[in-house]
Order: sequence, then C-alpha cells, then structure tokens
Amino acid sequence: MTRLPWVDCSADLPDLVERWGFSGSYDSVKRYAKKLRKRNPEWFERLPTSPGREAQVDFGLAPCLVLKDSKYKRPYVFKMTLVA
Repeated sequence: MTRLPWVDCSADLPDLVERWGFSGSYDSVKRYAKKLRKRNPEWFERLPTSPGREAQVDFGLAPCLVLKDSKYKRPYVFKMTLVA
C-alpha cells in the first residue's frame, strides 16, 4: 500500500481490498491511520545548500501586548533565519 501524506484513507481502501482481501470498513481504516499518524509524525528531508542560500521564515502574532494609541494590541512578528 502506498501512503502519501496528502492522500485520503479512502484512496487506500480499494488497494487493501484488492491486494490483501481486506474485509473491514472504511471507518476501521480511518482509525488505524489515525493511530499511525500519532506514532509516526510526518517525515522531512534536509536539502543540502550553500550557507546563506536559503532561509526559514516565520510570521505571526506575538503573545505579548504593546500599548499603541492608548490600546493594548498584539504586534505582528516577522523572523527570518538564514541557513548556515
């Protein structure tokens, strides 16, 4: 059974029936896939590059509050880290 992270469990069910004679329901496949996802987090692959050629970028709202115009607001944060 080929398992791609973006493929839904319903795509795997016909493969299970055809190859292995699986007689269970779609819900049982979903429950099993849910357990596997908890045990095996998604994999990632490092891509070798020269220093400074790529960067990791994070953007979002900061957890702290800043006083602006007599009101407390959550500031936006942008962080860029060059790959060493």
